Amino acid sequence: MPEILQDVAIRRVDLDAEVPEPVLRLLVELRTNYLDDELLTALRDQAHALGYELHAAEVASTPVGLVGFRPVHTLARGRHLHVDDLVVTRDLRGRGIGHRLLAFVESRAEEASLRAVYLDSPHEVLDFSRRQGYDPHEAVLMRKRL
Repeated sequence: MPEILQDVAIRRVDLDAEVPEPVLRLLVELRTNYLDDELLTALRDQAHALGYELHAAEVASTPVGLVGFRPVHTLARGRHLHVDDLVVTRDLRGRGIGHRLLAFVESRAEEASLRAVYLDSPHEVLDFSRRQGYDPHEAVLMRKRL
């Protein structure tokens, strides 16, 4: 089993400033359907309109993971934090970074007295999400492309 990394710092990424190249590489690893500039514009729009925050997990001052989340209030789910983005660089997966990022989000939710954290999770990482204590939501998300 890989060694769990101990010296991980979590820092907010200032989306209004120039975003460091290692952060961009992680974002593109997660959001392959965007070009760099398009992705930054979309994230900045989310931050300004919806309160989206992006935080980087750093080891030796190098970003190795990201979590992006926003506060949401729906009639069905109440007030909660919604994790839109979660990624850890491939060579450091399984070393506790994703766990630390989710624990950070959960502490932010608790500080704001929010009811829950919801996590968008692709099928290939469902086991990781379940190990972190997340259960599939009973509602099925449906989509119709227009």
